[in-house]
Parts: sequence; C-alpha cells; structure tokens
Amino acid sequence: MIAREDVAGENRLVAYYKLSDASTDAESVCTFLAGSLAEYMMPEAFVRLDRFPLTSSGKLDRKALPCPSPAAPASATTRT
Repeated sequence: MIAREDVAGENRLVAYYKLSDASTDAESVCTFLAGSLAEYMMPEAFVRLDRFPLTSSGKLDRKALPCPSPAAPASATTRT
C-alpha cells in the first residue's frame, strides 16, 4: 500500500496486490482489510498486478507502479 499524489495536493492510498489464486478479487481483499484496518487506513483503490515492477537491483520500483483510474471504485482492478 502506498500513498499516491496523482493530482497535485490530493493524496490517496492505493493497494497493489498480487495473488496466485485467480478467483480472488479486489472485493475479497477489501473485505479482508476492512476487518484488520481502521477506516482511515483503508485504500481508496486496489490494483491487481501479475508481477511487481523491480529495479535493476531487484527492489520494488515504486515509480513504475501503474496509476489506478481516478474514477475507479475501490473494487476495480488493473492488470499489468
């Protein structure tokens, strides 16, 4: 989960996730997190990735994470 500032001055939490089970969707992830996180910590968007982008040194490349659709509800997903 990271805070993104896609629009100047507007931060939002975005959860990026990767699952080996194709039957699990963003709604299931959202329901699971709702039982564990405070409401203010819940992401506004969920993005499902087939694999996480890595830098040449093998670390997560945060700049290469895709931007979720601005109008996408929390249950929408993007595949990369």
